[in-house]
Amino acid sequence: MKNHIKTITLCALFASITFVATMFISIPTGVGNINLGDAFILCSTFLLGPIYGAIAGATGAMLADLPFYTLYAPATFIIKGLMSLVGYFIFTLFSKLIHKDLPSMIIGGIAAEIIMVLGYFIYEWIFVLKNAYGALLNVPFNLIQGFSGILVGVIITNLLKSNKYIKNFLSKQ
Repeated sequence: MKNHIKTITLCALFASITFVATMFISIPTGVGNINLGDAFILCSTFLLGPIYGAIAGATGAMLADLPFYTLYAPATFIIKGLMSLVGYFIFTLFSKLIHKDLPSMIIGGIAAEIIMVLGYFIYEWIFVLKNAYGALLNVPFNLIQGFSGILVGVIITNLLKSNKYIKNFLSKQ
């Protein structure tokens, strides 16, 4: 029972961190601002596993969309959840094949961010803009967002995994 409570608590913590990173940490790029939400989605995915990682990432990102991007909130929940699931399974597959976490996280992160870019492209094309050309205009921005998410997410995950207290805490889930 203790492990279940700890896992749910970590899930809620990562959902909250994802919400804050998405809503409040904004980095200007010259073509728009990016947020660090995807970094914490990937971090929760790699640390909590497919189910709790997906719930944390999808919930935190969706809640951040509600105030200003309400139309995107349902799509964000689905896209970020799928992103997390795919990223985790690719990470796990490559970890078993090459027995190294860092390249496996990068490959899993790339797969996850491809889901994000494709997901928003399809959603904007069909439901928001109803125009493939308009939806294509957001692809470069989403690619920058994805690259940033992979870079920061992998760094943060490695820092957390290398800390003996956090590593011990996570291993007892």
